[in-house]
Amino acid sequence: MIPDAYGDLRYLDPGIKFDKSWDEVNKFRTRDVICIPAIFKGEVMGVVQAINSNGDPFHESDIPPLENISRFIAYALYHARLYDELATLKGLEKEKAEFMRVLVHELRSPVATAKMLVSTILFTMKEDPQITPSLTKIGNRMDQLLILVEDILHMSRIKSGNPLGEISVFDLVAETNSTFEKYLEEAGAKGLDMKIKLPDRPVKVRIDIHGYRLILSNLISNGVKYTSTGSVIVSLKQNNEWAILKIKDTGMGIPKNDIPNLFTEFFRATNARKSQIIGTGVGLAGVKELVTRFGGIMELNTEEDKGSEFIIRLPLS
Repeated sequence: MIPDAYGDLRYLDPGIKFDKSWDEVNKFRTRDVICIPAIFKGEVMGVVQAINSNGDPFHESDIPPLENISRFIAYALYHARLYDELATLKGLEKEKAEFMRVLVHELRSPVATAKMLVSTILFTMKEDPQITPSLTKIGNRMDQLLILVEDILHMSRIKSGNPLGEISVFDLVAETNSTFEKYLEEAGAKGLDMKIKLPDRPVKVRIDIHGYRLILSNLISNGVKYTSTGSVIVSLKQNNEWAILKIKDTGMGIPKNDIPNLFTEFFRATNARKSQIIGTGVGLAGVKELVTRFGGIMELNTEEDKGSEFIIRLPLS
């Protein structure tokens, strides 16, 4: 608190001096001043200054109300700055995603060509105990690389913030059944019991249908991939607010310690890494991103060696 703004202020700081420009503009003389730092999380965001030109002088009792005001102002300034920083980061994230999309797109063609050449050689040449195993390994590695390329491409498109397709009202029943049927052959080859439970009436959601296919394909594919015996069950229903999609399997499940990181890009559960199953750890991160973008909720029930159940809730149109 400064009782005389025009007085000698060197007792506060040798270089301090009251700026009279505000008084000159408003044509009055400041008598006393209260200055309160606006502090949030230990950082000074600015200063709240109250000036008095007439009436009773400021009193110590005037300080607490101004301190309350300064706290609100500091809070607002802090979050305004965070918003600006977040907007900048989002712009950089989009640029990075677009760069990755172009890079991966350029990489996909030569990898696919190399895979085709290896397959052609294996098909046309006579089996050689020295060459054939090596070529087979190369082909398998090419398959892994192609999966990684495709997963990164999908994730880059999602991260860019651009829709994968048209946003419109779609019936999820037909789309769920169509996507489910694509995995029947793969599941049958492993001896898995594939089941689907669909309602008799349409379940309509305003959504990017390509994004929904990506969500469903990833979850069914993982269910089939990581289940050696038992079943994969897909169900769809609705209540008053939500379309509820469930994918349940009797596979390897997810270790408890791995669950917090499961939706992080390139993360794979410990037991998945130890298995010989090809995977990248990109798919579930993309699924989570899409569900959030569609205004949905994603839940997971899992137990290692017993299986997993993913539950997706999407708002009805």
